[in-house]
Amino acid sequence: MNTLTPADVAADLGLSTYTVSAHLRSGAIGGGFQVVPLGPWHIDAAEYAAWKARRIATPSDPERIEPRTTRSTAAHTRSKESAR
Repeated sequence: MNTLTPADVAADLGLSTYTVSAHLRSGAIGGGFQVVPLGPWHIDAAEYAAWKARRIATPSDPERIEPRTTRSTAAHTRSKESAR
């Protein structure tokens, strides 16, 4: 069995490892498992590839995970500055 780390998946999806771990805990990213409770996450490469293929095939899926864009980051920064 070939496995990936949360860092591998984070780099592939353009997300942080913290976000990937949160999605693994919630079940939003498929193929993740822990050998021991509270241990490190492992992601089955074949299951992850199948999950990713399903997500790419259905771009209108409301649960699709998207990386934060520079536009949304800029809007977030502007809203924080205007609140001051």
